[in-house]
Amino acid sequence: MPKNPRTTEINTKFQAKFGYEPGSSGPAVYEEVMLYADALKKVGDPKKRLAIGKAIGEINKLTAQGRLSFDPKTHLAVQSDDGFPIQFYQVWDGKRVLFSPQQHADGEFRMPPWMKQ
Repeated sequence: MPKNPRTTEINTKFQAKFGYEPGSSGPAVYEEVMLYADALKKVGDPKKRLAIGKAIGEINKLTAQGRLSFDPKTHLAVQSDDGFPIQFYQVWDGKRVLFSPQQHADGEFRMPPWMKQ
């Protein structure tokens, strides 16, 4: 079970509707659409693209992938274990295991049997 409550919420709703786990791309794409929808709601006009971009750049919220905010100078997501982290997964017995960053982990790294130490 994911530690991030937003991830749990999206995965649970997806599985209830479609009958299978969404994987990592499903929640990511859902969040991208919702970021645009939130910005559009704030701006009110889909033709005001620069205002929508500005509204997206001001976002600071918990997403399924972690806390998303943007650096105003570079317009890139602020990446850190406490921000928008790079996530590392393994697949064991057909199940996806998130092992890093630790605060989002739902399992631990396991040495693959085909790797020599």
